[in-house]
Amino acid sequence: MHQATDEERALAALAHAGIIANGFNLLGIIGAALIWAFNRKRSAYVADHALKALAFQGLGLLITLVMAFAWGGCMLISLLPALLRPELYRTGPPALFWFALLLGLVILAFALSGIVYGLIGAWAAWRGQPFRYMGVDVLLERPAAPQTAPSTSESAPPTEAEKSPRQAADKDAADAPPPATDDAPPQASAPASPAAPLPESETTDAPEPPAAPSNPDAGPAEPGAGDGSAKQAE
Repeated sequence: MHQATDEERALAALAHAGIIANGFNLLGIIGAALIWAFNRKRSAYVADHALKALAFQGLGLLITLVMAFAWGGCMLISLLPALLRPELYRTGPPALFWFALLLGLVILAFALSGIVYGLIGAWAAWRGQPFRYMGVDVLLERPAAPQTAPSTSESAPPTEAEKSPRQAADKDAADAPPPATDDAPPQASAPASPAAPLPESETTDAPEPPAAPSNPDAGPAEPGAGDGSAKQAE
């Protein structure tokens, strides 16, 4: 908690005690307004006391003026007929005169009580204590901004029943292969493996097929015919 310095306590007390000068030239209200204007950003302690003193003195002055106008009206209404026709009021002043007199006493008592109340606030400010005027803090309090409850659709977390299908769908989407596109490079095919060579026994021992006869109408060659032609040639 901030401890008020001697200068801050003196300025705060002066703002409250200035109510004494309001009965003469409204110097108390002017002084409280100046103290608040010059210290509202420098000292929160002085600004708080000066603003409360200014509000209390301004409200008290307004009420006093209203009662003073009411008192003057009552006095004028009660005394003017007596001045014009005094024979009508030989037995005593009218009843409205006594009401105006009572209202004047109320105004005086109200002014004196306001001065005493302000001096009590000055004493509390000088001691470094917070002070509140009854009925004035209600005017100074700012109404809190209404807090709207967040909608259920935005703030409520998903339930387990809603979370399971959603997690399963997200898992399936993550495991699915990416879709093929036309711009994808062609995949290189694996080179064909060379044919395995046949065993050597199968290539050498295979019998040669018999030669086909040149004349299809001639029958099979007789045995020995080839040998005789070979002998003639020798």
